[in-house]
Amino acid sequence: MNPALEATIRNEINKLLVAHIIFPVKYSEWVANLVHVRKTNGDIRLCVDFYALNKASVKDNFPLPNMELILQQVVGSQMVSLFDKFSGYNQIKVKSLDR
Repeated sequence: MNPALEATIRNEINKLLVAHIIFPVKYSEWVANLVHVRKTNGDIRLCVDFYALNKASVKDNFPLPNMELILQQVVGSQMVSLFDKFSGYNQIKVKSLDR
């Protein structure tokens, strides 16, 4: 790790720990490393390196449907729910038993 980025990365790790997005584990064979990536505005974002997990996972033969098809299916609905893509996956809650 770059020593100049250590304080920034430590702050980002603390934010993720407080939000229960990441948590410490001991002796797990599926631990994924955190990788720091510089965003376009210069800030540091921590990403989880799931390379080994993705390599071991069974691939899904059914790709996501076309957005136009999805929109055609919801026409006339009274309520539609969408993910907040600006904030990313960090907004999705996962039960502690499913982690």
